[in-house]
Amino acid sequence: MIGNRIFFVTVTLESLNALIVRSPKGNFMLLIDGYRFSKHREVCVRGIQKIRWQCAKGCNATLTTFGDAVVKFNLQHNHQAPFIAYSKRGNPILVLKGYRYSLKVTKAFEDHVIRRWQCSTHTNRGCLATVITQNEHIVKTKNEHNHVQSNIRNVKLHLSPMLLGFQ
Repeated sequence: MIGNRIFFVTVTLESLNALIVRSPKGNFMLLIDGYRFSKHREVCVRGIQKIRWQCAKGCNATLTTFGDAVVKFNLQHNHQAPFIAYSKRGNPILVLKGYRYSLKVTKAFEDHVIRRWQCSTHTNRGCLATVITQNEHIVKTKNEHNHVQSNIRNVKLHLSPMLLGFQ
């Protein structure tokens, strides 16, 4: 409020570059800047869906939508968003929670691309940690490593968080 004037700012999912997708289990997920949000609570108010989204990692980041409008949000995460780096040889590396994943499988469909990433530092020692991405977003993780985090070195950082726009 400035003086006696009240200003309202309309924030939409589109203005946040948010994307709603289905998880491999069929649940809806909200994806914003490499972070995943899952439905926490859903009610119908006068025929319009009001949904409270919570960070899938359990931090305090939340978002409340009323139809396509965002009515309340806290996008302060207490964890790092995943990002893409490149090895010395120019291969893409997904960095998530201090672990490195190398690209193993890419499947292209008419409207999306699915990529499977596997732990790159200890695969030969039996680490089965994997990440599945759809287009530019993480949709599934199996983050059970049998080793501690390795130092992230010998990689060139790609500055955009979770942009998989490589060919």
